[in-house]
Amino acid sequence: MIRRGFHDHEHSYFVLLEHQDRTYVSRTPEQLVKVTAHQLSTNAIAGTMSNQLPDARERLLTDEKNLQEHQIVVASITDDLTPYSSELSIPEAPGIMANRYFYHLYTPITGKIGDNDVLTLTQAMHPTPALGGFPKGEAAAFIQEVEGNRGFYGAPIGYIDAGMDGEFIVAIRSMVLHDKEVILFAGCGIVADSRPEDELYETEIKFKPMLQLLGVSQ
Repeated sequence: MIRRGFHDHEHSYFVLLEHQDRTYVSRTPEQLVKVTAHQLSTNAIAGTMSNQLPDARERLLTDEKNLQEHQIVVASITDDLTPYSSELSIPEAPGIMANRYFYHLYTPITGKIGDNDVLTLTQAMHPTPALGGFPKGEAAAFIQEVEGNRGFYGAPIGYIDAGMDGEFIVAIRSMVLHDKEVILFAGCGIVADSRPEDELYETEIKFKPMLQLLGVSQ
């Protein structure tokens, strides 16, 4: 089950998957790609700041570390999609996506495609550097070595119709429930100028959507 939006009206998708005695839940702001009648849309979402910080929106739009992180993702998505679309529309500068706990740098990307479908584009794009690192091949090998199997965390989850149109999201900020145990997943992008304490704080806040669903007081 994939639902867009939620009761507090933030921009997010809600995912619930059940398999045998395990339940996977994700509440994610990140769309990977959508295709409707040869029109594609996707979002570059990278660069994050807690909305509790003073002047967070303005600071994020001018923060060099976050802008660098965001540009890596925009450039990678552009490279991935260029073979499938000659008419990509990409804003020159990112805007802001506001969620309950964060501001994210956000660049919407649209374009036209020919005979390709949503599965082809999903395979070409996944994982974006926001989840899989960059350069993509080297980063994926490192993640596999250090983290092992991530399961559904960071996976593309979505739907297709009979015409091969559809939409896929990226399953981040998630959890797996099994018996009385819950494992939560979240992460952040690390670049050369990242400060470990800031990234740890950001990751802790990213657990809040799952804690909220569990009814855990904060």
